[in-house]
Amino acid sequence: MSRRPPFPADTLARARDLQAQIFTLDGHVDLPPGVVAADLAGAMPETGQFDLARAREGGVSAAALTLFSGQTRGTPADVARAQRDVESQYAAINDLLIQHATDVGLARSPADLRRLAEEGRFAIVLGLQNAGLLGADLAPLEDWVARGVRVMAFSHFGNNPWADSSRPFAMFGDRPDALGGLSELGKRGVRRLNDLGVLVDVSQMTSLALAETLSVSKAPVIASHSAVRSQVDIGRNLSDLELRDIAAGEGVVQIIAFSAFLRPFSAETLLEIGEVSRRFGLPAPRDTAEAFDLSHPETADWSDERLDDYRGDLHAILDRTPLATLQDFGKAIDHAVGVAGIDHVGISSDFNQHGGVVGWAHAGESVNVTAELITRGYADDEIAKLWGGNFLRVWDAVEAVARSLQPRPGDKS
Repeated sequence: MSRRPPFPADTLARARDLQAQIFTLDGHVDLPPGVVAADLAGAMPETGQFDLARAREGGVSAAALTLFSGQTRGTPADVARAQRDVESQYAAINDLLIQHATDVGLARSPADLRRLAEEGRFAIVLGLQNAGLLGADLAPLEDWVARGVRVMAFSHFGNNPWADSSRPFAMFGDRPDALGGLSELGKRGVRRLNDLGVLVDVSQMTSLALAETLSVSKAPVIASHSAVRSQVDIGRNLSDLELRDIAAGEGVVQIIAFSAFLRPFSAETLLEIGEVSRRFGLPAPRDTAEAFDLSHPETADWSDERLDDYRGDLHAILDRTPLATLQDFGKAIDHAVGVAGIDHVGISSDFNQHGGVVGWAHAGESVNVTAELITRGYADDEIAKLWGGNFLRVWDAVEAVARSLQPRPGDKS
């Protein structure tokens, strides 16, 4: 990935100084398949984007590392496979915490985040994405929270028994807005997460599911990795109304450095995707939103192999499509701040899941984000809010709500 032209020396020097003084959290990092502790410590292959060594180089204090498995058909075998994937990722993080205890720690609370930062240790906030792998009751959720999960994202690609996804998947029988937002299980999940002091993550939900989550939750929510619909008009991105609603609930939207969500596909790229679409019996996309749409009934009878072939051809196009830049990322942050306010915006990379832009290709380049924000005129205290201060404020509020919901001595059950 090519780098953007260098920032002026004085801007970079100021960015490095500021980066060393403030708390910086990357709000969403995925774990690649087969990851082990050595990878996370600093032996990540060249194609990897996040490890402790690169985070240290980039001046990053903490990251929300996300346990994740792709959508399944919901059969017992599929759910078991997804659970094995997540257990493998969890084992890698746990091994890292044991083998590098002097350098890294698990943050189960905002107090832990602050303490680890003071100790000079990298802080991991554990996230879990895709409630479909939890099955149809809350018991697995409670187990994961006991093991340290503090961010829960219900949705990913495809609907699940908890919530509708902004990207329904006809191959698995999805219909747009099939649940009308959250299921009863999803609503119970939101309430239980409030009780437990866990951050509810609304990224990748439908507009109806997001609105319902805001109405059910007694605590502020986060969108851990989202961009803005004004820049790229796809359902995966947040509208101005959604930005305002999350802010009105005292939440935070962490803008994602994901190229296709920051810059619309060019006419040439759409033509290439159209050729692939026609080859697979799909209509040619007219815009970026349609290029990501797999709710077409034509995909309903696809096999896993056919889906893999389609994705392979699609990603071959995306891999040679010019990436968005730090300037595009900065524009999305500017828009979110203008709509939601400086207290309600954060930063996330989505590294290891096709995240990254020119100038922020891996964690070691994180100081360039600070330089970009300086160039855009943000004050030091505003940059501190964007890089992690707002996340900390929301987590403090979530914990305060959880304490208020606990029964007091003498209360009748």
